[in-house]
Amino acid sequence: MTVAADPKKIRCKCKAIIILEPGLVDYNVKDDKGNKMGRLQAEHMAKHRVRCGACQTVFCSGCMSEPYHAGKTCEEAMHSKEARKCRFCTDEIHGPSSSMKQAFRDVCRKPECVALMS
Repeated sequence: MTVAADPKKIRCKCKAIIILEPGLVDYNVKDDKGNKMGRLQAEHMAKHRVRCGACQTVFCSGCMSEPYHAGKTCEEAMHSKEARKCRFCTDEIHGPSSSMKQAFRDVCRKPECVALMS
């Protein structure tokens, strides 16, 4: 949440006030799964990733998500949070389930995940 309508200041959950300064964009940075981020995601991280100096909390100044959603913009993070995910690899599931059994409804179609169902 911005402080007193100043878009360059934000308040952490610990009540500390942080002055926002965009960092340098690192186009080689990786997301939390070890994949190289896209241009848009790297630029978002440089602009919105914040670490509070008082409590060391890492969060997004755009959507206040904690921890920061590395590798995703705020919109992508919101979509990902609401999407069905594979119970084995945690990737988003697109399309129908790979099994009719209720226990395996949330399993993606990757061979390594399908193999774990047996």
